[in-house]
Amino acid sequence: MNTSDPKATPMRKLILAGAAVLALASSRAFAADVPVKAAPVVAPVPVFSWTGCYLGIEGGGAWGHSQHIGAADDVFEDDKLVTQFSGVPISDSFRVSGGLVGGTLGCNFQVGKVVVGAEGDGSWVSKKGSGPEVQVPEDDSSPRFIGTTGWTDSTKERWLATFRGRAGWTFSPQWLVFVTGGFAVAGMEAIVNEVPEGLAFTDRKTQFGWTVGGGIEWAFLANWSFKVEYLYVRLEDAVFFQNACGGSQLTVPCTMPPAPGPRFVPLDDHIVRAGLNFHFWTPVPAAPAAPVAVKY
Repeated sequence: MNTSDPKATPMRKLILAGAAVLALASSRAFAADVPVKAAPVVAPVPVFSWTGCYLGIEGGGAWGHSQHIGAADDVFEDDKLVTQFSGVPISDSFRVSGGLVGGTLGCNFQVGKVVVGAEGDGSWVSKKGSGPEVQVPEDDSSPRFIGTTGWTDSTKERWLATFRGRAGWTFSPQWLVFVTGGFAVAGMEAIVNEVPEGLAFTDRKTQFGWTVGGGIEWAFLANWSFKVEYLYVRLEDAVFFQNACGGSQLTVPCTMPPAPGPRFVPLDDHIVRAGLNFHFWTPVPAAPAAPVAVKY
């Protein structure tokens, strides 16, 4: 082609433009046949939840105080109180201490950062203590005691169960601080030793009460958590040796040698314990959607 010919210039431009259009159409057709690789989808990191149920073991130490207090019938004459026995101390308060170990079962439900739930536990307890009885006649200047000189009173706690509600706050997803409170029941043993005669009297009762406390729990694995908690337990109201003297120390004579009179044996528990829980049921988070390849 003669490029010096002015009439050839439009033809040349037309040929170049056609070639460009053909090249562009070919590249688009090739691209349409090649699948577009979808961008990788990163699965969301599951957020730990306290919702679910758990089973665990617990153990620790306990200390507190007990006392033997008269529960015999009061003496009245013409509807006037002559001698009071009920509520009058037999011994002074004495210290009790020991250990405990047992199991736990509970469930939680989490809403936001708030966790609520219920928990029950049962423990074998080795807590015990003793103190002398005190005999102080009624006097204006000193408290009255109705114990017998030379006798010793003891209190033993053999087992303990609590049934409590829990409410807590997660200051981070796997850390929970909580308060707890509810019902308590224990197997207790009251022992009276008549030291001069070498005799011992024993009575066992199931005693009821209440408990409050709090603690902190750490979920160190998906299904495992470790906790440390404190509980205060108050047990009272059961009457020991109820039939030892026929219900009264005065109107009905006791056996010879004298048996211990009816008495209340209140007990305060301060418990510090650790626990390891296995969370055997927790909701399973939904799986992420599968990626979809799109063609253009």
